[in-house]
Amino acid sequence: MAIPDKQGSSYILDAENAAELARLVRQARTLLEHIGLVPANLDLSQVQTILDVGCGPGEWACAAARAHPQCSVTGIDISELMLGYAHRLADEQGLENVSFQRMDAISLPLEFPPASFDLIYSSIASSFIPTALWPQFLHECTRLLRVGGIMCCMEMNSLGVSNSPALERYNDLLLEAAQGAGMGLVPPREELSYAQAVERLLRQSGFTRLRQRVVELDISAGAPAHTSARDGMHIGLKLLQPFVLRSGLCMQEELNGLYQQVMQDMARPEFRAVSYFYTIWGVRAPAS
Repeated sequence: MAIPDKQGSSYILDAENAAELARLVRQARTLLEHIGLVPANLDLSQVQTILDVGCGPGEWACAAARAHPQCSVTGIDISELMLGYAHRLADEQGLENVSFQRMDAISLPLEFPPASFDLIYSSIASSFIPTALWPQFLHECTRLLRVGGIMCCMEMNSLGVSNSPALERYNDLLLEAAQGAGMGLVPPREELSYAQAVERLLRQSGFTRLRQRVVELDISAGAPAHTSARDGMHIGLKLLQPFVLRSGLCMQEELNGLYQQVMQDMARPEFRAVSYFYTIWGVRAPAS
């Protein structure tokens, strides 16, 4: 079972926390800058309707609406705080082809008619979809996609690989806590099989013409993404502490020490780390 937040969601952090909003905004902008909207070889020329599942603060949805003005983009999220930010962002950018609705991605079926979308996008859905519910979630996505529509999942499975023993320890604790809470698609320390796990689920759900892309994002000291990653860790590792503590894997004193050491390590010029981001996509085939 996933550990719910106070709204009853399976998201492992408090979705109504202002610090989490700030972290997600920073993360989304970093990923858009360094990874892009979708892989370059994913053809969106025939796409007219897009659904962003778990849209958070709406950064990706608004970027998609800007880049593809011919498309109608819909973002759904469980958080009122995130959606409020998303609405303001769309208004500030003068976007009339993007809208947002409050909806829980795991309260199925979703409130859309069949074949409503040409593209469904999810970003790090493993943070809010329990492992056992992935088949049902993807089955619902096949219902919502037109034949020939595209399902695109962007995932990460850990905090990355680094030369900081403290960050490695925190990462192991987080992955083990997630596994114990019924989250995460592969066991701890098997991050490199993550894309294969998502691809297998897509294939089992009837998607065809499967493709994948792995991006290695350098977050080492001096790298373009380092400051954003460090700021994200500064917020995220604090917010993750209650989740890790509920697992019973460690005590508060150890987490406090790890947090302080990670921040010190990331500030050092010799800090080296990479994060892996997996994008897997496939096409909805006709019903057999």
